[in-house]
Amino acid sequence: MAALPRRGLGLLIAVTSVLQCAGTLGILSGHTSYVDSVAFSPDGTRIASGGYDETIHIWTVADGTVERTLRNHWHLVMSVAFSPNGTRIASGSADQTVHIWTAADGTVERILSGHTQSVWSVAFSPDGTRIASGSSDWTIRIWTVANGTVERILSGHTGTVNSVAFSPDGSRIASGSSDYSVRIWMVADGTVERT
Repeated sequence: MAALPRRGLGLLIAVTSVLQCAGTLGILSGHTSYVDSVAFSPDGTRIASGGYDETIHIWTVADGTVERTLRNHWHLVMSVAFSPNGTRIASGSADQTVHIWTAADGTVERILSGHTQSVWSVAFSPDGTRIASGSSDWTIRIWTVANGTVERILSGHTGTVNSVAFSPDGSRIASGSSDYSVRIWMVADGTVERT
């Protein structure tokens, strides 16, 4: 399990074994400011961390070393996610963009622009063909990974969209917002199924 404080001394990432239920396996230090988001790769061998130092670190779990540091955002990195096959990383930033990175070499594949405020959350669809992003502009955008186009903009929240997640079959998106609500959206047509 990857754990970190939301605010405060967020310079360290503690990796804890769930099976042991206690004890830190290692502390990964390297960011120079708060760490706001962490994600394991699907095979569990790497961790991506996004920080207020505008960087993303890719860590090797086995030895705690930094495999590479990704730099291209010009503001705080607020969310990171691995694609289901582990070949890509998505990151959301206060620079109002979503970046898609190639995990193997850290190159930027695409920069997704369109949000008008900070991007707080990103998530890949289970098949890896879409990314959902939640923003302080109160919207969720569904992007096509292959060409970077916006498939759909989901509007209805009246506050920052702090969290987004796809259902296991990819047909729905759940979103959590500062407006105190959770909404369930249909990906196919963008309608709200439930609030």
